[in-house]
Amino acid sequence: MAREKERKPRVSGTAKTTPASLRAAFNALVGTQHKAALMAVGGRNALDRALELLPPHAPQAVLDCLAQARAALEFVAATTVTARTGAEDIHKTTEDIGFRDALTGLHNRRYYEAEMAQRLAATQDGAPLTLLAFDIDHFKKVNDAHGHDAGDEVLRIFANQLRKGVKEDDLVTRCGGEEFFIALSGLDADEAKAVAERLRKAVAARREQKADERHPYAPPVTVSIGMAVHRPGESLADLQKRADTALYAAKRAGRNRVMQDTDAPVAEVSRRAGIASKQSVA
Repeated sequence: MAREKERKPRVSGTAKTTPASLRAAFNALVGTQHKAALMAVGGRNALDRALELLPPHAPQAVLDCLAQARAALEFVAATTVTARTGAEDIHKTTEDIGFRDALTGLHNRRYYEAEMAQRLAATQDGAPLTLLAFDIDHFKKVNDAHGHDAGDEVLRIFANQLRKGVKEDDLVTRCGGEEFFIALSGLDADEAKAVAERLRKAVAARREQKADERHPYAPPVTVSIGMAVHRPGESLADLQKRADTALYAAKRAGRNRVMQDTDAPVAEVSRRAGIASKQSVA
């Protein structure tokens, strides 16, 4: 199936911007602010000690100067802490903008590729990883019959169903159009397939949403799901290709179903695709 190509922003220098690099830069900034706050608090405490050591009849001018210095350090400490909190909020907002899909709020392809690289690395320790590929059945007909507002609402509802149907640490991504992926960690094939079936049934069970002042109309839909369990040493491209092949087989078999890449119908689709590929080369 065709995929939407995302235009990646140009970044100065040769270093690649990743969630990890942004996090490191942010931590360095917050660390500097934290040190400044600690120094201001330390200076205030030193002034307090100096005030205690002054003789009872110290000149009022000296007392006033020390009091002003203490107030200044108190202000610096409070302002630095406020700036640090603000930086954390800005960082979170910036990260969300760069790595989330604007329509559904799910992570986007950019985040998906970076996060999957880490999850694939974790499989070297034997941790199982399963990729689910989703495609809303007859989605083009939804747009054609009811308009793009209805189509967008279907996507938002569908994304929310996926998000609520898995664990918080499972990766739920919209990579473009009606193309979604979920990466399930720590589950064997049977457990992962049970999750996929539960999601499929939840989508199919949703009834028509009538239009009102808050929400557009959203017709009921079904979803086809392809599933592939990661193999040792396998790349993301190969894993995704197997999940997509299973998804294609699910659609050919009648839609609204889950298929694993090891199922017989999927093997037949792969065989026919291989024959067609050889014929095109010949």
